[in-house]
Order: sequence, then C-alpha cells, then structure tokens
Amino acid sequence: MDDMESIARWSGELLWPQELVEASIIDLSGVTALGSWAHAWFAARPGQGVAGAHPRLRAQLDQAGVGVCWRDPTRIIAGVTRSERQALFADELQDTVDK
Repeated sequence: MDDMESIARWSGELLWPQELVEASIIDLSGVTALGSWAHAWFAARPGQGVAGAHPRLRAQLDQAGVGVCWRDPTRIIAGVTRSERQALFADELQDTVDK
C-alpha cells in the first residue's frame, strides 16, 4: 500500500443519505447494505478506490457504472503508514534530545 493512501472503513446499513468519511480507499467489508444514493457519491468521485465489498455490493456498484477502482482487500493493513511511523519516532527522538 502506498504511504499516501488513506483508508476509511464504512460499516452497517448505509441505506439513507449521511455524511461519509472520505479516503483514498473505502473499505466496504463492514457494509451490509448500500442505498442507491451512494451511487451518486461514488459517481462524483470517479476512480475511487474500494475494497472488501461483499460480492452482492460489488455487483450493485458495477451495475450502476459508477467507475470505482476495485482494490485487493488483503493489501489493506490496519495501523499507521511508514511516514506516520517515521513522524512519530522523529517526534519521540526530538523529545529526548530536548530534555
């Protein structure tokens, strides 16, 4: 996974319009239902990275023709990115130098 990619994990029944967290990749593995209003959300973001969708949801989005970019869910790693880890350790090292 590229350090510049962020992941938003959506979950539940997303049947009615609501605010959704945006990210480079949307993990739909926790989504049980997706309302048709979400088609407009994805259509407004062509090439949106999506992973982990149940085959039924994947078929729904493919049939809607919203142009998502399907990503390999096994490449989605929980935790911090390399650059976030470097920033954390750089801050920690700076704290020890300052003392």
